This record gives sequence, C-alpha cells and structure tokens, in this order.
Amino acid sequence: MFNDGVITMDGLALDTKIRAGLANAVFTCIKFGDGLYDGTEDLSQSAGMKSVRQSFGISSICVIDKKQVRLRTVTDNTGIGEGYYISELGVYAEDPDKGEILYSISLGVPQKMDYQPSETELAGATGTFDVYTDVSNVEKATIAVGTGAAASAEDLAETNTKV
Repeated sequence: MFNDGVITMDGLALDTKIRAGLANAVFTCIKFGDGLYDGTEDLSQSAGMKSVRQSFGISSICVIDKKQVRLRTVTDNTGIGEGYYISELGVYAEDPDKGEILYSISLGVPQKMDYQPSETELAGATGTFDVYTDVSNVEKATIAVGTGAAASAEDLAETNTKV
C-alpha cells in the first residue's frame, strides 16, 4: 500500500512543456526501492529515489479522466537475493531537454508496505502494479516501447476485446 504520489519539480516542469505543446508525456518505467524516509522530506524536490532495487517497463497505459492515467507494470523477483519492503515507488518519464526524470514518487504506508520476496523465498514470484498519476494533457500521454515490459493477463484480455 502506498501514499498518494507527489509530482516532482522535474515532473511539473515536464507538465508545463506538455501544456505548452512542447513535449508529450512519455512514461518510461516504474522503479521500486527500499529507501528510508523520516517524513520531513519535501518529495517534490526529489530528483531520484533513495535506494532503487528494481526497474520495470510499463506494460500499458489507460486514460482514467481528463487529467489522470493508469500505468500498469508486471513485476518479478528475478535476481533478488534478499527480499525487501517496497518503501518507495518512482514513476519515470522522458523529458526532451533532460532525458529520463523522476516524474512522481510514492512512499509506502508504514506497516502496510508491499513485500518483494527473494528468488529463494518464492521462486518466480510476479505481480501486477497499477499506478495512477496526473498529467495535464492525457491525449499526449504514452509509454516508451521496447522496454521489455511484460503484458499482464488484464492487458491481453483488453487487447482481445478490442479486436
């Protein structure tokens, strides 16, 4: 379980470019971390996460309303030697001037954080995470292709019903 995400200053700057017609929102990946926060940090000032443990491509994007999209990623525990609690989740996007930026960050709710098991704890563990984020112009929101993102069963079902 996560607290509401905070759009970073870099994310807000990208959003300004999107509103001005100078850029599109191209979301690149979702990263999990186990960085520790004491509650005094101004998350809007974050340029990166404290302790990235894993990165996953985004398998699908869905427009929720005029200002919000749902990003879906399929996760696994490949290469995880020691399990960890996911205390931070970052949504990354491509800025045409800066490259990949931390668009938004969400912190895990204490005592309710999701646990990512190691490969030895639970071989082949996978999960599907839906992350909701605001963007000023959803018509210009896409995901990066060619990231190796796995499709979820829900993604495949949606594709089959559209044919």
